[in-house]
Amino acid sequence: MCNIAGYVGNRAAAPILLEMLRRQQDYDGGMCTGIATIHEGRLYYRKIVGDVDALIKHTDALYLPGTIGIAHTRPGGKNDSYVMAHPFITPDETMAGVTNGTGITIGDFSARNRSLAEMLYDAGYKFRGEVFERNGLADYQNVSVKANEDEMRVPTKRNMPVLKNGANTSGAEIRTNAVHYYYNQGMSMTAAMSKVDSYLYKDGVLEMLNVATPDRIYVLRTTRPAATLKTEDGTYIATTRFAFPDGLPGEYSQLPIMYPCEITKDNIRIATEDKMEGEEISEITPEVFEDGYNRIVGMLTGKADEPLYFDDLELTIAKEMRDIFPGDHPLFQHARLVYDVLWRLCEEGKLKTERRWFKNEKFRTFMWI
Repeated sequence: MCNIAGYVGNRAAAPILLEMLRRQQDYDGGMCTGIATIHEGRLYYRKIVGDVDALIKHTDALYLPGTIGIAHTRPGGKNDSYVMAHPFITPDETMAGVTNGTGITIGDFSARNRSLAEMLYDAGYKFRGEVFERNGLADYQNVSVKANEDEMRVPTKRNMPVLKNGANTSGAEIRTNAVHYYYNQGMSMTAAMSKVDSYLYKDGVLEMLNVATPDRIYVLRTTRPAATLKTEDGTYIATTRFAFPDGLPGEYSQLPIMYPCEITKDNIRIATEDKMEGEEISEITPEVFEDGYNRIVGMLTGKADEPLYFDDLELTIAKEMRDIFPGDHPLFQHARLVYDVLWRLCEEGKLKTERRWFKNEKFRTFMWI
């Protein structure tokens, strides 16, 4: 699972966004990192194969102008490449999008993804993340930044939509471009996001910027966590409250499931008129939380010699403890449950953590009680 961040307020957004990513990336992220801001009617964006420190070292991401922006870090896998890093930018550079989620989907997701990609392709959309296989390396189309050989690894074709020209592309780029398409057909941003994610119903979060509305961030949450902190200087958005600055006073909340939201520095508007279509996903009730808390405590207790990291906890909840959540919906809020339990354990002073070097050239936060 990836981690996201957002900020809209009175301060320079880029340093805030990158620090929020830094505070999250050791839970799940650090292999590909990117940021987008809006300033004076223009999108500014940078991304890299690497963590926050690499992005700052090799680009001017820290100094991108604007007091509004979004950011993203992914944990890695077979799709680690410059063009597969978020954010994704529409062809006219008016919108930026980042997504967060897993491969858990509803219905014939792959066929719908391909269908939507073909519709956009026929409408003239150019995908910056088009990937063709050439002699064991990836030949990236529409890329202005030359990637080195390590960045040119061929992304896996599994679960990646294939365009009519034979190229693979990212599902996240399809979603970003699809919102752009429907918005330009006359829909509002929230309606367009709801339409796209109702059609591509999956475990995830979609976060977007639009230069036409430079004072707001749009977020649609299906199951992945998306927390907000409203403060005097603006509104912060992150996958987990661990991202927020220590001791910063403000009003914390978790964005609602299946309702797109417009977020400004002073307000969070839930677009109730644009609720996603589809079967309801269960909420985390106090009973669900306490059950999850007790089971996660059991997993972490006595693990000082063999500490666990975030994926250990999330995947175990998803695969072996599905009974925590009521009903039989294939989507449920296991990632949010894990983050919420870890936060409570930190508040109680029970959770021990240590940053350790991990496989695939990245760090992870290991935990035990």
